[in-house]
Amino acid sequence: MDGEPSGAGRIFTGTAQYYVRYRPPYPAGLFNVLCEKFGLNANSRVLDLGCGPGSLTIPLSAAVGMIIAVDPSEEMLAEAKKLAVEKHIGNVTWIKGESSMLPALSDRIGDIDLTVMGKSFHWMDRERTLLDLYSLTNPGGGVAVIDDGHPVEGSSAPWRDLIWVVIRRWLGEERRAGVDRVYAHPKEEHALILKRSPFRDYETVVIPVTRTSTLDELVGGLFSASYCSPPVLGDLKDGFEADLRKELLSFEPSGRYVEKSFVDIKMAWKR
Repeated sequence: MDGEPSGAGRIFTGTAQYYVRYRPPYPAGLFNVLCEKFGLNANSRVLDLGCGPGSLTIPLSAAVGMIIAVDPSEEMLAEAKKLAVEKHIGNVTWIKGESSMLPALSDRIGDIDLTVMGKSFHWMDRERTLLDLYSLTNPGGGVAVIDDGHPVEGSSAPWRDLIWVVIRRWLGEERRAGVDRVYAHPKEEHALILKRSPFRDYETVVIPVTRTSTLDELVGGLFSASYCSPPVLGDLKDGFEADLRKELLSFEPSGRYVEKSFVDIKMAWKR
């Protein structure tokens, strides 16, 4: 996959530095759940599919023997590798690739005890991916699909709505997915896809999280998103940022924004 990035690899072009700096980390409770539910230990081999800059890979590496981290973006992998070096982490194999390449990558990946997918499953051919993962997974192992940032029902922060008003003002109604794509959310929920797959004993764990974000963190977090990245904004970036900051500070002059949300872990096993 040398040369120009693939379609999947281009979705997050220009976002990696913002992703690392401004996206909030996953809560420690998430890793406790994964270790408990899948019996992870120093002998475990984990696949992080769609690893991005290592948001799951880096903290999970301390609990397992080996992680194989796969992502289509050279930028994301470069940031992840840099963090791994800084933290003296040596039990990660980094692979440039994507879910559609799992059969071709099977020899490099090997047998695995768990696959984690952090906010990446919706970009994949989900049914095909689960079939391919099933053949790579050891008996007793499984998959964990992880999403975060969902507001608790009835407590959606009003400034979130304001952010989308500004995005639509500058970029229109269609939600972008990188420079050359429009995002279409999957029609079926992840849970239904998992329950139809060869994996069994579907289970969900929800971890509540309360986060306080600064104005800089909100703006930087948006620049880490496929629909609002610097390449997507192009020449509009400075005007968009000035407008967004003005609107958010008008709403909350303190520049601190509190939100109750949750991390959702959807799991299934190979029995």
